[in-house]
Amino acid sequence: GCARCAPARNRSGGACPEHDARRVAARFGAGGPRRLSDEDVARFLVQGYLVLPPDPSIPKSHHDKIFNRCVDLKIEQRGHNPGNNILALVPGIRDVMESPVVDGALRSVLGDGYRIHGHRHCHTTKPGSGNQTWHRDAYASGYQRRQHRPRWAMIMYYPQDVTLDMGPTAVIAGSQYLGTQGHRDLIASARITKARCDRIGGLRGVGPAPGPPSTFGAKRPVTVSAGSCILIHFDIWHRGTQNVSRDKKRYMFKLQAVRIHEPLASKPSWNNISKDLPSLSNILESHGKLEVPPLLPVWQAMWRWMRGSNDARNTNGIRNGNRNGNGNSGNCSTTHDASNGKYEETKSPKPSQPSLATLLTQLSADLDTKRHPCVGTHECVGVLPFTVPPHEEPPPLSPLSKEVPGIVSAYRLSESLESVKALAEVILAKSQEDQSYAAHGSRRAVYGLAAAEASIVMRSNLPELLAKSAVSSDTCAPAREHCCFVLGEWAQALARETKMATIAVDALTKALSVEEKCSLVRIAAAEALGSIGSVLSSLAASATITDEAKSKASCDSGDLLEIIRKSLDAVVKLEMDNPPSAACPQLLQFAVASLIRLGSHARGSVELLAKAAAVAPDRYARVAALEGLKMLGETELLASQLMWERMCTLTAVDHGY
Repeated sequence: GCARCAPARNRSGGACPEHDARRVAARFGAGGPRRLSDEDVARFLVQGYLVLPPDPSIPKSHHDKIFNRCVDLKIEQRGHNPGNNILALVPGIRDVMESPVVDGALRSVLGDGYRIHGHRHCHTTKPGSGNQTWHRDAYASGYQRRQHRPRWAMIMYYPQDVTLDMGPTAVIAGSQYLGTQGHRDLIASARITKARCDRIGGLRGVGPAPGPPSTFGAKRPVTVSAGSCILIHFDIWHRGTQNVSRDKKRYMFKLQAVRIHEPLASKPSWNNISKDLPSLSNILESHGKLEVPPLLPVWQAMWRWMRGSNDARNTNGIRNGNRNGNGNSGNCSTTHDASNGKYEETKSPKPSQPSLATLLTQLSADLDTKRHPCVGTHECVGVLPFTVPPHEEPPPLSPLSKEVPGIVSAYRLSESLESVKALAEVILAKSQEDQSYAAHGSRRAVYGLAAAEASIVMRSNLPELLAKSAVSSDTCAPAREHCCFVLGEWAQALARETKMATIAVDALTKALSVEEKCSLVRIAAAEALGSIGSVLSSLAASATITDEAKSKASCDSGDLLEIIRKSLDAVVKLEMDNPPSAACPQLLQFAVASLIRLGSHARGSVELLAKAAAVAPDRYARVAALEGLKMLGETELLASQLMWERMCTLTAVDHGY
């Protein structure tokens, strides 16, 4: 009978999204989720992480119990780490994750209705352990495009104080948008086995990944008090440092969270007041000088997207291609002084802006155009040859120290119709040989194209062009994947016009079908359908439009949502029936994850979700299916499955499971 539950149940078709927060509040006497402020969100977008203090509603004794439980389990010893079963063995972690501070931060960054991914791990450093290599975590899917937009995040929870001598986690502030090295990043960071690598493309001879250059940002060890968490952008560069203490163990629980709903302008997910990105001077100077890469256009694009508004900009335009003809779309600008690392806000635009030709040159100027293109069916950025003769070392990577101008150029190119069309030309090379991503800067171009404002997208023919190219045999597989990705990133704009949404959905369902032979194109199509379906579902349920408009929108959205649901259903059924030799676990994961993003419109797939939760060959697809049953309020099916899947938490770790 809760007045807040009823509308939430109508939107999601299941449980109230506030339920878990209220459960913890009842147990610890806490309030609701404590959402972040504008400055908090801006700081997260700029530096890539936030330190969350211990939630005052949870007593320190709770964290002490978790620490002592880890000691009893001997997690730091080889063979004793329970991996994904850590929550079953240390259930107190759930209270931390659902506490107002942590839940509020995740809601602020990922939106209401986010889900906790099935992968989690307890990382330990004991006295004498050394430094990890700098890395970015691999996605549990085994392959996924790095995301500039905050769609995935990680929580690192520390049940004990972490001092500098205990091996704290170190991060490179602001590095989450940099270092998109393609295969080397994929192979080295994920430690993917040769067999899996063969399945997804056929890379050979890849050595360890190099450390990121100094231009990626300041390297910072993060010390915290017991009960603190670090919220980090999934793609930030980080590492565990050496433990030089005499007798102090450091435990860190890593959990992943995933966005379900696309942002909507009607309701930003944090305590949002400002339309524009807050003052960078306050963000970067308030706690001492923070050295981050100067990526102002990227931060502004992330801010607009999270607010659900991709039109109004406060940036400098492109000469010979800006919207208002004077090279500026606002009254002020922010400049970066490389000599002192400071950002200064001025009341007048820069005297001159780079031309379209200059930005296109900067897009890929630092990359080696002589590298061989990918010969597999997956995406690459052209930084490595893909056949390395036996007994030969792979050639060194192209330098990444100049990557900042390339990324900035990509986002600056998203500011006008002329430059957006130029970005589209970059990603639509017509042959595999021409699609040398190092030569064309396609990877960066995709991020810039995704950031194009809605008004530009909708008055161009680009949605139709990308939709056609996504299913054309004349387009190489990497470019088809790019097209699917961009269509998904344009979900906020496309879903608001039935014609455009229909064009995109028709193309993506074809790209998802078995007629498409490249599994990574199909994965990109599944993810894009989930994004568009999420917006369609939210718009259909929106109470901010008139009854007549709502009825029409619901009808149009319902038809498209049913097409999306049936397309994803077909993939889930096929992948569960496929023999292991023909199955693609990554595609199954993405199809199930996208299916549950449809909200109440996924109700027609309840039986399939129940089957996937029981017998899906991929463990993370099972977890996503269980999450879907929970969201749809199918408590009986959920409880029945959990009875079979439950784990005996009292079984000794050293006796196995």
